[in-house]
Amino acid sequence: MKYPSPELLFQTVNESDLGIIIVDCQLRIGLWNDWMVAHSGNQRSDALGVSLLEVFPELENSRVYEAIINTLETGQPAIISNVLNRTPFELFPCLNIKQAQPEKTRIQQAIKIIPISISDQPSYCLIQITDVSASVKREQALEQQVKDRKLVEQRLSQERKLFIAGPTIVFTWTTRPVWKIEYISPNVCLQFGYKVEQFIEASIYFPDLIHADDIDQFLEAIEIQDGKSQTQTHFEQEFRILNADGEYRWVYNLTTANRNQQGEITGYLGYLLDITERRQFQEKIEHQAFFDVLTGLPNRRMFLDRLQREMIRARRRDYMGALFFIDLDRFKMINDTLGHETGDLLLKEIALRLQSCLREDDTAARLGGDEFVVILSDLGKQGNEIKQTSMMVAEKVRNALGEKYILNGNEVLSTPSIGIVTFPAKDQSTAEDLIRFADTAMYQAKSEGRNEIRFFNPEMQAQVDTQRQLEKELRKAFDAKQFSLNFQPLYDSNNKIINAEALLRWHHPDRGWISPAEFIPLAEETGLIISLGDWVLRETCRQLKSWETIEAGNKHFSLPLIAVNVSPKQFRQPNFVAQISAILEEYKIRPDRLELELTEGIVIADVDDTINKMNALQSLGIHIAIDDFGTGYSSLAYLKRLPINVLKIDQSFVRDIAQDKDNSVIVETIISMARHLGLDTTAEGVETGEELNFLAAQGCNTFQGYYFSKPLTADEFAVFYIKSESKNQPIQIKTG
Repeated sequence: MKYPSPELLFQTVNESDLGIIIVDCQLRIGLWNDWMVAHSGNQRSDALGVSLLEVFPELENSRVYEAIINTLETGQPAIISNVLNRTPFELFPCLNIKQAQPEKTRIQQAIKIIPISISDQPSYCLIQITDVSASVKREQALEQQVKDRKLVEQRLSQERKLFIAGPTIVFTWTTRPVWKIEYISPNVCLQFGYKVEQFIEASIYFPDLIHADDIDQFLEAIEIQDGKSQTQTHFEQEFRILNADGEYRWVYNLTTANRNQQGEITGYLGYLLDITERRQFQEKIEHQAFFDVLTGLPNRRMFLDRLQREMIRARRRDYMGALFFIDLDRFKMINDTLGHETGDLLLKEIALRLQSCLREDDTAARLGGDEFVVILSDLGKQGNEIKQTSMMVAEKVRNALGEKYILNGNEVLSTPSIGIVTFPAKDQSTAEDLIRFADTAMYQAKSEGRNEIRFFNPEMQAQVDTQRQLEKELRKAFDAKQFSLNFQPLYDSNNKIINAEALLRWHHPDRGWISPAEFIPLAEETGLIISLGDWVLRETCRQLKSWETIEAGNKHFSLPLIAVNVSPKQFRQPNFVAQISAILEEYKIRPDRLELELTEGIVIADVDDTINKMNALQSLGIHIAIDDFGTGYSSLAYLKRLPINVLKIDQSFVRDIAQDKDNSVIVETIISMARHLGLDTTAEGVETGEELNFLAAQGCNTFQGYYFSKPLTADEFAVFYIKSESKNQPIQIKTG
């Protein structure tokens, strides 16, 4: 089959009777079809590449704008109907032959917002605009027709009132206590499947057809009419009635009470119009606006409304409640390893289990991704009692969500981290404040090992504020050139420096040296690690070349190998291998002088992608090491598949290795396994001669730690290296 050319596809889009816009994550317009040109007055050249808000400034703070942003962030489509919410697009009917100027009456619109995803992340969204002016006018005309009919009925005779038009069912019935239908139009058979005789002969009692949830409002309206003395009055309702197939249909009902000169009701005249499709469309729109499509739970919009109402009710009735913020531990890993379909099934199961743990008055909602929230209503008045009850429910939730799942034939384990805040607070905290407090407590639970429960306290918020301030300063630090590299030497068993590891350092102008353990995770979280990682690679290669040209004691030196840590986000960049190759070429560094250190977490996230990149790197001659080995998955299933050169034994196993039997067994096993796989081993964190002797005796190839040297500046390392070359004394391994 020959596929359409891009020109044909573009022409098809332009021939569409729909307005079609495509915007990216920054709301820049990438597609603007002819319909949009005709109805907006903006030429394609004026719109392409421009922000949607610049072309339509009236969109800001509108339901449509919120829906577009939500679609870009969550990948969930949205529909906004003009019937329910006036859309703010300034679009007008296009000119026709008879018009000199367009009508300044904005067209009625229905807007559909569809995500367009690249690499499983919503990168663009398609905005589709339909002119529903004719449909709206027809509905308005129908409403006017009903109103006009009521006026006409006041002047027509009883015979004329039986006139039937279109799908509207006309019927009359007597007053209570009999309520017998005297006439019903024949189209009741077409509309609802009943025969006229069934009503006339009273084999069907009309009120019995009305849904149990709707009958009270119908009877109340009749009673109100009975109590009035006007010459004539009417009422309108929407309710469900049962058709002959056993299906409930929504109907619009207009009922008029006929009265005599004394004001007494002598009978009723009713009209029924099937409005099921309209109600279903309306309910669908409302459901999409207020409920999560995947789980069926309330979404963020509805949850915020319920939380605000619950806070007001709690203050007014003087009781306390609790808010849970729940985040699934390692959900991304489940998505990456088992696929998004399995991840979606897990979220659905989480929603069901969560609801089973709550009372009818409580609320569970999904904020997005793997984040859920819960409102526990009216837990009492005593603080200790509230905490005990909240903890009991949280434990119930944790146990329920922590039980194994069978999804698509896979056994899946998932645990929650739960943050809790009680309300109402003594201050005037808003609903958004409460969510932020519970979120802070949840992160505390996650940072303390995951699958934990923590209550919020103000100290936690202070830590979060400090972290946010650090994030701001981290962004400034890169531009202010506050980062530098230190280098820690690696020795072989002959006491010769054969490698060095480049270590990133941050010197803050006010706070001094900031630990990498504090800023590296923050850089990962904010995405700054990609820019930082690129800088580290470039600076490492630049320094490696620089050492070959400087004089230190009238000597030059060429370091055989240098190691650089690579972050997960940096490694996952599609052009990572090309970037490495370009940097090496730029500084004229042989690839076999560079060693990249990857953690086990990087590998397990996407084994196939990892292997492809590793093969490409090794084909260039680059060395690859698995860093912190033993602290992650340590699975032979992936280890034997990986094209790697070195296993770096984590320093937590090296510490006190001569005295700690468990650590010594682990290290012996790692070294033996590496030897059988043809891999070298490097021990990190060597601090004593005793540790060194043990490792060397087991066959470890390379050593790194304070026993040899702390991390050094580039100049210090140059001096240290040249001095060590002159010594070159083999390591003496003690035996016996």
